[in-house]
Amino acid sequence: MQQFYLFLKDRFFLLFILSLFTFGNVFAQQDDFTDNKSKYQLKIQKISEPILLDGKLEEAVWQTAETAKDFWIKYPKVKPGADPKSEAKVTYDDKFIYVGIKCYGNDEFIVPSLKRDQDYWDGDAIGIVLDPFGQSANGFMFGVSPLGVQMEGLLSSSGNGSDIDRNWDNKWFSSTQVYTDYWTVEMAIPFKTLRFDASKTEWGINFIRNNPKDSEFHTWTPVPQQFDGIDLNYLGRLIWDTNPKKVTRNISLIPYVTGGANHNIAEGEKIKGDLNAGMDAKISLTSSLNLDLTINPDFSQIEVDQQVTNLTRFSIFLPEKRTFFLENADIFSTFGIGPLRPFFSRKIGLNENGETVPILFGARLTGNLNSKTRIGVLNMQTKGNDSQVAQNYSAAAIHRRIGARSLIKGIITNRQSNEGGDFDKNDFGRNASVELTTASKNGKWQGWGGYHHSFTPDVTEKNNFYGGGGGYFTNKIQFFTDTYKVNENYNAELGFINRLDNFYRDTTIRTGFIQNFTQFEYFIFPDNDEVVNVHRFGWENFLVYFHDGTLSERFIRWRYFIDMKNSSELKFRIDNTKNNLLDELTFTGEDTVKAGIYNNYQFNIQYESDERKFFNYEIFFKHGGFYEGTLTTYRFEVNYRRQPWGNFNVGLERNEIRFPYFELIDLVDLTSRIEVNFSKKLFWTTFTQYNFQNNQFNINSRLQYRFSPMSDFFVVYTDNYDVQNLPGARFLENVQAKNRALVFKLNYWFSL
Repeated sequence: MQQFYLFLKDRFFLLFILSLFTFGNVFAQQDDFTDNKSKYQLKIQKISEPILLDGKLEEAVWQTAETAKDFWIKYPKVKPGADPKSEAKVTYDDKFIYVGIKCYGNDEFIVPSLKRDQDYWDGDAIGIVLDPFGQSANGFMFGVSPLGVQMEGLLSSSGNGSDIDRNWDNKWFSSTQVYTDYWTVEMAIPFKTLRFDASKTEWGINFIRNNPKDSEFHTWTPVPQQFDGIDLNYLGRLIWDTNPKKVTRNISLIPYVTGGANHNIAEGEKIKGDLNAGMDAKISLTSSLNLDLTINPDFSQIEVDQQVTNLTRFSIFLPEKRTFFLENADIFSTFGIGPLRPFFSRKIGLNENGETVPILFGARLTGNLNSKTRIGVLNMQTKGNDSQVAQNYSAAAIHRRIGARSLIKGIITNRQSNEGGDFDKNDFGRNASVELTTASKNGKWQGWGGYHHSFTPDVTEKNNFYGGGGGYFTNKIQFFTDTYKVNENYNAELGFINRLDNFYRDTTIRTGFIQNFTQFEYFIFPDNDEVVNVHRFGWENFLVYFHDGTLSERFIRWRYFIDMKNSSELKFRIDNTKNNLLDELTFTGEDTVKAGIYNNYQFNIQYESDERKFFNYEIFFKHGGFYEGTLTTYRFEVNYRRQPWGNFNVGLERNEIRFPYFELIDLVDLTSRIEVNFSKKLFWTTFTQYNFQNNQFNINSRLQYRFSPMSDFFVVYTDNYDVQNLPGARFLENVQAKNRALVFKLNYWFSL
């Protein structure tokens, strides 16, 4: 093992990583690559008569336009002959692309929610995928359920497939009709909503249908098993009769006003009222480059984070939810891997203690410079006061496609304090990263790697991290391995590196490390099995070493998953963990685990019932060794759907830790979520959670009225309590109110 460590330490390690890319391209086989653009083509012709968007498909053009039909089954197994059948057609005028689709099947639909974007993939729906540049790099998806619930998203492609960003919101229109044995949809997608090259007469196109009744997904063009149905590399060809007209102006202004009252009970303060205003703007500088501006942004309508029980010595990664940072977020956020991220937007607007800091203004420029190059530029300014200095945050990233499935990208970030308009030259944190991902044309062989460097005052050594890996991915076998070395002085002030800082009882120990992660998964798709869709066998191995070559932690997992045809899942796992604690560790502030090396095994079983049912549930049980004692985890979650207007969820997680020299440590996490959709415009959501580890009980209730497309009125109530003792008969006696607030927010979307 010492030799392995010395090898990683050698400066020729980067050369080894780059060799993975060559290996992937040389030995890749291309025999199963499908040239869909030559086999699946759809002509689109301009119309002169208007289309009444009523979902009835009665206009003459819907009888004469070319039809995309004979869909493929995408999941659970790629094969032709999708049933029930789907038929899709497209046309356009000077302002809109029109899509008309007929979906056969009875009216026993699954529609989990009437709320836009939510639970789209869990119910019946049909969507169109468009790649206006025809380069398989970026695209759009627009989807509709039988009850007219919309979903839209931005698509981006990399070596390992395509990702969808459903946080992108924009104006477009649709209408549906439901009949006895089929349903229809009409979409009108404004050209000003899309970003495209007006000189292109060929776009990429596909259609994807959710068929939850049979636990299937259907696509017009075939997409290999190992990639999602939205993959931009397997689209058909949309052929225009004439070039679509270039959009000359696309500007949206979204002003807002907020107000409300806050009562800080814990500090003994009086109720305080507040009134505020601000504005967001979206400006299309070109047909493919978008500028987002914000002045005095407000995120009061964003749902609170879900509290979790942390049984590790590291920070927990919580996802970004603030809308301003979400569109095209992948341009900035996909650098690094998993828990090693040089950019993490949640660091903006938070101080060192994790408390919210007001943001004064910000700007984000994102999109395509051309068919192969994407860029992102971000700048945010926070407010200073007597207890904190104002901060300016900047980031600039570029992605450049090379060939069919290779990508080189780089990012530079900067955090710098400023006061009175003057920047402090001695208080900054900067980072620079460069990465390369590559894959064979069919995507089976993939490789990746990168180098990351930080710049902080008076730190010039051991301030970087680097690494890479590669893998082989097919419909039956998926294998990859990667290795990264993180030096102890690497500092990502706009990032998240969770293993550099080890939190113990009374101290934080900062250590560099080397980590290796290897995963193997084997899939069996049984033929003529009326119960099982897929058997999945997997193995994971995660190794972390200190720089002196000694083991920090090891995690090995063997797993077997069964995906049923009725959408239920049964999962078995056996874990082996080995931890080297450098100091005492605590979970509640009182109990401690002694420093030392611990080797433990754990077993867990998990069952998720048929999610298509109105009533479904999840059961999870884990038991095994935990440092010097044992850990038993129970998790039970119940969901009830009153289609389509209501969703009700209750969850309980209990972690029982038993050490030989302590009483039982009982950590409880209790949550409930109620969602009522009064219509496709009016929604009410209430989220409650109790976490014993943090002694916190929270209520967050939100009423949303979408009175116009992309324009909303929110009323949000929050209530927070301290809970000092275990729940039970004395629970109410030990609840102390901390603070509560009632706020409203009104925003309106102006399209210019």
